Amino acid sequence: MESNIRVFLSEHANVLFTHADKGNVTVVLDREVYMDKIITLLSDGDRYSRINKDPTRKLTTALRSMLIRWKTKNYISETKYKTLYCSDGSLPRVYGLPKIHKPNCPLRVIVSSIGSPLYPLATFLHNILFKSIPKANSYIKNSFELVEKLKRLHITDEYKLISLDVKSLLILYTLS
Repeated sequence: MESNIRVFLSEHANVLFTHADKGNVTVVLDREVYMDKIITLLSDGDRYSRINKDPTRKLTTALRSMLIRWKTKNYISETKYKTLYCSDGSLPRVYGLPKIHKPNCPLRVIVSSIGSPLYPLATFLHNILFKSIPKANSYIKNSFELVEKLKRLHITDEYKLISLDVKSLLILYTLS
């Protein structure tokens, strides 16, 4: 079986396997179709801008400078400084997951910052904020919890239940 899959893949280099945006599903795509879709998404000048120079060096220099200040002022320990310190790193990577529940299977853009210079810092700050900010009464963990809450709720005809969709949550800031 495994050798059959290898033969198929070697004969069909244009085939791409990925996860779907929703559900535990594997999707098979034509590589050119996928590339056309992701390039079209990233070409949207209202959401994304092209940079001409790799900002990794500038970013790591600014990060190191900030961490030294934090360590000097005893905001972080030597151990935490070493954990957050980054000597190189790579830029975040982007990929798209097909939305198979929508017509023409558009892609949801995913930006993976794993391995980037700011990933350890982002994780550190997330943990601080997550522990510090109490959950709002309106917090709902997932759709199953939403269904359970709605079962206990009586909504009269004068109200309507609506769902909102966010197109892009990506906001970029530069360190100065």
